[in-house]
Amino acid sequence: MKPKTPANQLTGEELGSLAERMVNAKTPGKKDALRKEIVRGFYGASAYRVRKKARLIFSDDESAEKWLNTEAPALGGAKPIDLLDTEEGANQVEGLIFGLAHGNFQ
Repeated sequence: MKPKTPANQLTGEELGSLAERMVNAKTPGKKDALRKEIVRGFYGASAYRVRKKARLIFSDDESAEKWLNTEAPALGGAKPIDLLDTEEGANQVEGLIFGLAHGNFQ
């Protein structure tokens, strides 16, 4: 297996291998587990974790993605999505999500 990219993303070859395993999986549970692994591998572990938390407070994928792609004053005007390529940036976005979930809209 080749080394992962800096954002903890899987290579195209690794994603292809997982996709093939998912197609050939015998049980729905195994297919679902492999699907989640593909999504984590595509986005990177940090970005996947943050996206999952954003969906919890924004009620659906579309709203969460819209928020992630909107400049946030609390992040110095950066779009949350642009910070997800590092663990430090993902932690900043997670902190903002935590604040939003607890009523801090600054």
